[in-house]
Amino acid sequence: MHWEHNIAHRTDQTEGYPGHHGCRVRLRGRKLELSWFYNSFVLKKNGTGYAVYSEHISKQGRYRHFKSAFVRAQNWEKPVIADIEDGFELIRRLNANLTQLRRTLKSSTHLVAELEAYLEETLAPLARTVETEDTSKK
Repeated sequence: MHWEHNIAHRTDQTEGYPGHHGCRVRLRGRKLELSWFYNSFVLKKNGTGYAVYSEHISKQGRYRHFKSAFVRAQNWEKPVIADIEDGFELIRRLNANLTQLRRTLKSSTHLVAELEAYLEETLAPLARTVETEDTSKK
């Protein structure tokens, strides 16, 4: 959505062209990354075209960027950035919940294994005691 909006405004008729903000969504290993960056356009030394330098925008909030992170955005960028960041916040919250569920499941799996080992260790002698008592009564 962000890039469709950005591409639609890539004309000399757009006030504040070009937009400087960009976003990236990717999986790095097992981690979901939703990030924003600020692009600077510098005229190349040979004078043909521009070099783009990207600066990562750090997330100050727990699940979202503060609005102040986007003060340099053009007027046509701001509403789309706000909408996308609202969605990113929901995704980040869901991702945090899934991470917590994975940790809880892993911890619970270890506890079940410990309980099974404990029960085997504790019940085996009891079972032998019961077997011995049953054979002595016969």
